[in-house]
Amino acid sequence: RMRGHPQFLFAVASSWIIAFMCTYFLFLRIQDAKSQFEDRTSVIEGQIPLIKDDLQRIKQINEIRDRLLELEKQQKEQQLLIENAKEGPMAEGPIVIRTQPGQRIWMRPSWPDKVPGCSIDCYFDPGVGRASQEDLEGADCLMWTGGGPSSQPAGQVAMAFPEKARLIFHSESEGLYVNTRNDYNNLGNFFDISMTYHLNEDAILEERRKKGYEFKHLLASYALEPLIEYFDTPRPFAEKVGHIDKKTFKGLATTFISNCGLVQSGRNDVVNELASNGVVINSFGGCGPNRRTTEEFPYCLPFEERYDQKMCVQGHFKFAFAFENSFDESYVTEKVFHALMSGAIPVYLGAPNVDKFLPTFGTKRKSIIKVSDFNSTASLAKFLLDLSKDEKEYNSYLEWKKFPDEVASTFKDIVAADMYKWNTQCQLCKEVAKLKHKGKAYMEEKRKKGSQ
Repeated sequence: RMRGHPQFLFAVASSWIIAFMCTYFLFLRIQDAKSQFEDRTSVIEGQIPLIKDDLQRIKQINEIRDRLLELEKQQKEQQLLIENAKEGPMAEGPIVIRTQPGQRIWMRPSWPDKVPGCSIDCYFDPGVGRASQEDLEGADCLMWTGGGPSSQPAGQVAMAFPEKARLIFHSESEGLYVNTRNDYNNLGNFFDISMTYHLNEDAILEERRKKGYEFKHLLASYALEPLIEYFDTPRPFAEKVGHIDKKTFKGLATTFISNCGLVQSGRNDVVNELASNGVVINSFGGCGPNRRTTEEFPYCLPFEERYDQKMCVQGHFKFAFAFENSFDESYVTEKVFHALMSGAIPVYLGAPNVDKFLPTFGTKRKSIIKVSDFNSTASLAKFLLDLSKDEKEYNSYLEWKKFPDEVASTFKDIVAADMYKWNTQCQLCKEVAKLKHKGKAYMEEKRKKGSQ
């Protein structure tokens, strides 16, 4: 009976109409999607030739890059051959340099096991602990880092292997470490190569040469590579901390001294005397610290290396004290190089020949202030206080940074001899290879001649 009822018929008709409309709208959506798909397909099909062209160009670029890399490799190999030819006859690699039993290279792991980028295969073996007979037999050079030939068992080991080149490596002041100076007395008659902080013309080396001793000396400097970083623009004068600062810290200078005991130069006394004469000093080292990098220079902490953090702090001050622990000739450590790189003016106490280590050596420009140029610490203090207020005169000490082409060639050589870098180690490897080529008889005769 309900099938004929008007309401039933209306409901059925409505359902059919709704179903029809839904189907129709779905059809329209499908058609629209189909149209869009066809349009996109058409675009993609149109781009396929372009994509193929791009892929072809990328392939060509990669082929060119590979050819360039191969050419660069060949050029490097050719350059290495030329460099080796200039060096003279050398034994073929690999060259193995080993420290004496119980000794170590103190800057490891900065020295690599294999020297990268060298024209001869060369390896460093740290030799810490007791070396086996096989270890020593496989070495081409035995390295002393202290103790000399009189130390046991080092001397006995050397005598057992006369065909091995012998190297003395020192980076500490011989004025403070007696064994270091004693080792130089065996240069030429026991040691064949020295690798230290001394310049070639230093008295301690010239004395041995004048007596007829034959040896090769290599400079291992404390300078930092790369050279270009020395010419970074310093923080402007007005932005450096003045004599009195508005914030929590104040001062003209920074000092980072942590060796408070074994000191010949009296540097801690100089710091105290300058402070008593009105120079406010920020001490960040272990000796009399009054500042903390973590608290007052947090923006220097992101630097991973502590030396980078140190230079970041130094650059905020007008002066950076670079005080050595001795007055030994050529004992110029990282302190002055850090200060030079930071953009502060180094105030230097130490080696009498420090000028030879400066970027301004042989020029009319200024780069450091030497404590030795003043009759008293009181006069030095007055000079620093006056200079800190004279922007023009102050900036004259940083003027050299604007002229990298005019930097002293000796400074470039010293930076290149950075003891932490492979080029210094590579040169050592070449010297060992030369001695190996000349052979046992040559080394024994040379040492014997030096002993007469």
